[in-house]
Amino acid sequence: MSRLGRIASALAIVAAVALLVSGPGTRFGLLPWQAGLALFAAAGLFGLAAVIAAALSRRFAILAIGAATAVMPVAALVQALSVPRINDVSNAQALPVPADKAFAKSHAAAEMMGWEILRSDAKSGRIEAVATTFWFGFKDDVTVQVASVGQGSRVEVRSKSRVGKGDSGANAKRIGAYFERLK
Repeated sequence: MSRLGRIASALAIVAAVALLVSGPGTRFGLLPWQAGLALFAAAGLFGLAAVIAAALSRRFAILAIGAATAVMPVAALVQALSVPRINDVSNAQALPVPADKAFAKSHAAAEMMGWEILRSDAKSGRIEAVATTFWFGFKDDVTVQVASVGQGSRVEVRSKSRVGKGDSGANAKRIGAYFERLK
């Protein structure tokens, strides 16, 4: 194997290890979230470098590994750049049912979302929950408030990330998915 081929292989291995450690290391408390995100970004950079070195040395299996490793971080970067840099999102939805029925639907939808429900009070119409992201295990606080409005009800949802200044659109996407379940 040529020197460039060995470099491509090393870059692909470093990228794969960085990717595999970034999320689970953060999720299980082995890394602070900043280190996990830095490793995630490094995985993307090393993966792209592996692709270039592998292409130049005609090591197509290594090219595939580098590309596979770079896909997730590059896609995350593109997603993050395509949405506003916010981490606190609220939205509301009107339902044509009384508040007690809307609360029951809201609670069921929160359970279907897989959220950890911390408090649920039908009398006040409030649900407090935590949503955990898949890869990094980030905890986001979710509050659902159901109120009577005329003959129907209004369901207001707030989703706020505990860390970082941006959420790559995760909170807005979460609220949208939740409202889809309420329909």
